[in-house]
Amino acid sequence: MSALPEIPTKDLACLVAAVRGGTAVASNAHTTRASGTRSHRTQLRIARAVFLAITAIFLHGAAFHAWSISPTDVLSAEELKMSTKKRMLAAAVGGVVLSGASSAHAQDAVQWRVEDGGNGHWYQTIATIGQTWEVARDRGASMGGHLVTLATAQEDAFVRSLTPDVTDTGFWIGAFRTPNVVCTGSSWQWVDASPWTYTAWASNQPDCWATGQDRLVVVRGNYFPGWHDFGSFATDIAMAIVEYSADCNSDGIVDYGQIRAGELVDTNANNIPDCCEQAISCVPCAADVDESGAVNSVDLAAVLSNWGTDGGKYPRADIDGDGTVSSTDLAAVLSAWGPCE
Repeated sequence: MSALPEIPTKDLACLVAAVRGGTAVASNAHTTRASGTRSHRTQLRIARAVFLAITAIFLHGAAFHAWSISPTDVLSAEELKMSTKKRMLAAAVGGVVLSGASSAHAQDAVQWRVEDGGNGHWYQTIATIGQTWEVARDRGASMGGHLVTLATAQEDAFVRSLTPDVTDTGFWIGAFRTPNVVCTGSSWQWVDASPWTYTAWASNQPDCWATGQDRLVVVRGNYFPGWHDFGSFATDIAMAIVEYSADCNSDGIVDYGQIRAGELVDTNANNIPDCCEQAISCVPCAADVDESGAVNSVDLAAVLSNWGTDGGKYPRADIDGDGTVSSTDLAAVLSAWGPCE
């Protein structure tokens, strides 16, 4: 690398000053917006949790009162689609709202640690009172994860342990079958397209009794424990589990954990590292092409002398790894100018 031409100090100073000036302004703006966004998001989450709790208690309480004084009321169209067993199961699961509403609210994510025999993924319980499976699925995606997919009995047991210790608690998982497809145990699939190899069906499940029973609910406790096919129209499932498993920088560590630890920047708080969204390297000090411990004129010369190539003898000159040394690599060098921290 020492054989590469040096760039005049005056020219470097102008470039660095210009880039740093723009970067500082952008950084300050991002920081201000991120702080405001996080505060606003926190307030919205708190307000939403309070609203859901009050609504659930009111609606379910009103429904129970109406049933208790008029037990011969005609069943609704949705109820008629469900077998007696399904209605009993729905009532048991929905009862969690009344008997343990506070425990059905969103909880902080928990990691199934590799050192504990896990896969390193993170799992989070979210409240889904009044929401369908599809809504829960979309919420998981918007959080940077997906409804949980279960690959082993050990993972299944770990996930169940995250739900409230209430008899017959039920929660959505990321399994479904295409509507109107012949209902068999093998017609199901996971939302993340992982292989369908592990199952834990409850007794006589899936029974495919009613039209639209093409989503999965997991029930723990003594009342029909296990997996149940359930209607996508159901809105009385108290919770769902969101799984974070993405590793966009392919370093073997789940991105969500690195963001929590402050190892990867996530300015817009969507649980996706900024480096992945911006298609730049997530490696600390990636702009240090010659690995000297500092980003300087030698690294800049490496980028300029290999412009338009894949890096040639200096593959690290392609800092963003897109296959071509270009303006994004130049910007990376100038933005990171100075000692590596």
